[in-house]
Amino acid sequence: MNDFEVPVLQHAPWPTPSRAIYGFVLYVLTYVIFGFYIIWALLPDSCLNYIGLTYLPSRHWVITFPFLCCTLVAIVYVGYNVNYWSNLPKFDDEQEENST
Repeated sequence: MNDFEVPVLQHAPWPTPSRAIYGFVLYVLTYVIFGFYIIWALLPDSCLNYIGLTYLPSRHWVITFPFLCCTLVAIVYVGYNVNYWSNLPKFDDEQEENST
C-alpha cells in the first residue's frame, strides 16, 4: 500500500569494489613513484647511466620540487582563507536582520 520508494543514488559515498581497486592501485602507484624518486635522488649518475636512464632532470630538482610542493600547499591554504574572509560583509554595512 505504500507507494513511496527510496531513490537509488548514482554516486553513493559507500565503498564499491571498483572504488576499492582504484584506491589500491593509486596507493601502490604512489609508493612506486616515491621509490623512483628516492632512487633518482640517491644513486650517482654513473649508475643511472649504466641502467640506461640518461634523460633525467637536474639534481637541484631533488630539493626544489618538494619545496615547491610545500609552498604551493601553504599558498593554497592562505588563498582559500583570504577568499573566504574577503567575501564576508563588512562590519560597517548595516543590514537589518529579522526586522519587523
